[in-house]
Amino acid sequence: MWPGPTTVPRFARVTFLVAAILYAQRAQCNDAPSVTLALQFDHRFSVASLKEMKREFERIMLPAKVRIEWRMTDDLTGGESFQEVVVARFKGNCEAGQTGAAGAALPHLGMTHVISGDVSPFAELECNSIRALLARNAAPETTFQLQRMLGLAMARVLAHELYHSVLGTPRHGARGIAKASLTPSDLFGGPIGFEPDQIERIEEALTSAADSHSRSTVTLSLLPVKVRGTW
Repeated sequence: MWPGPTTVPRFARVTFLVAAILYAQRAQCNDAPSVTLALQFDHRFSVASLKEMKREFERIMLPAKVRIEWRMTDDLTGGESFQEVVVARFKGNCEAGQTGAAGAALPHLGMTHVISGDVSPFAELECNSIRALLARNAAPETTFQLQRMLGLAMARVLAHELYHSVLGTPRHGARGIAKASLTPSDLFGGPIGFEPDQIERIEEALTSAADSHSRSTVTLSLLPVKVRGTW
């Protein structure tokens, strides 16, 4: 029996150092709709979990018929352009079987920030919280199985945050991966995804970005950004 829902809060009143700042600029674009996930890991991570996260995320996004591109923020250079980009910071230790490392678990799994009143493309995932939840709910598993389950949960939390970022909305869906609370079975169990209407909205948003030739240039920096919002 899975325990009750684990809330995934969206917006916090925090000040944090942003590792990448996005500036909008116009550019000609004839590519198919795409979204780039720029990943930043604060601590060590499991390569197997990362591979599983990418596989599961692409499965979730498959109905939207958009191209998924993966980058690490360390590999980005100034002036690169993307149709749509979400910067995802993975906080804590993202290695399965290391639940006691890299700090204590927080009561939330991830959040997307609001900057100057707008929903931003900056998301944070709390690996310690995800691993702590995994440790409380997973039966004894091999290291490989734990890595896979961690990757599944990371992908599903990331997809939830992408929903807010791409649609620019603080609202949640009533069902599916965009709902306000996700249970352990949602995170570690069988397939879960977006509802058809949610997929349609995501596809329309990304297609609109491509059709309007709007791109975002990523410029790396370390600037303090004050973020205000509500849960």
